[in-house]
Amino acid sequence: MTVACTLSTSIFVLAYTLRVFEIPYYHALNEKIFDDYFTAIWVIVITMTTVGFGDVVAYSQFGRLIVMITAFWGTFLISLLIVSVSKIFELTRKQRKAMHHLFLTRKAASSITSAMRYFLAKKKF
Repeated sequence: MTVACTLSTSIFVLAYTLRVFEIPYYHALNEKIFDDYFTAIWVIVITMTTVGFGDVVAYSQFGRLIVMITAFWGTFLISLLIVSVSKIFELTRKQRKAMHHLFLTRKAASSITSAMRYFLAKKKF
């Protein structure tokens, strides 16, 4: 829960900061790309996940700095998110022991079934 809150807060704060620094540059080019807040969120999420489509890029020095920080911070947060989710699905010692018992039981049942089929086939012929 903490990782998800940190991730979402980081996305919104970094997107706002990137938008603040990039709006003047894009307005000088007569483009309205960063007028939409969702575009800034899009750039931050794509950068955090290290996909980097390149459809919208930062041109100002501070914007580029924010994107670089976002790339490193995003890699760290996505790694934490993966570790957190994997911990949720990790089995306890008792659960691992029960799973091992189930696998052994299935192997034993398969062996018994194969042996019965063999003896029935041998008896038939």
